[in-house]
Amino acid sequence: LAKCGCIDLDVTRDAKDLSEALVIAQNIVKSASELGINLYIEYSGNRGFHVWVFLEKAITHEPIKKALRAIALKANFEAKEIYPKDLNSNIKLPCTTHLKTSLRCGFITPDFDVNNPEIDLESQGDLMAKFELTALDKLINIPTEVKSEDKPVNSEVRSKEEIKGLLESLGDHPSCIKHLLT
Repeated sequence: LAKCGCIDLDVTRDAKDLSEALVIAQNIVKSASELGINLYIEYSGNRGFHVWVFLEKAITHEPIKKALRAIALKANFEAKEIYPKDLNSNIKLPCTTHLKTSLRCGFITPDFDVNNPEIDLESQGDLMAKFELTALDKLINIPTEVKSEDKPVNSEVRSKEEIKGLLESLGDHPSCIKHLLT
């Protein structure tokens, strides 16, 4: 289970330089905001950014990955690396030091300078205290495919009744699931 996920943007793989990677990250954040989802950009300490979502409750990794993939597509970006990758994946935590560059990782502010990518560690607590958690219903109701310039719309948003019907069709459930269904 996970309470967060992120899109990893790296220079050379996803962008020609740090400036272009930042623009891509900002476009992803804007696309998510249009869907009612808050994302936050972290400088990775090396050659890119992580675009994070933080959830109100822990869920399995697959809905997080699907939602982040759909948000990236809405921003006309095909995410090649999304965390959590699988059940045993890991990614460097924010506010740590990158092992290769010895640069500090951390969430950025609007005045972040790609030419001098320094993170003020003392401001991280105040910055992160303002982060808003994403409600699970908002996350799972993001279409699995959204309109991008070269892809058609294929919405898989389902009503609560449809989801309840699907769950009920799967047969008998433990008491905790039965309680949630009612």
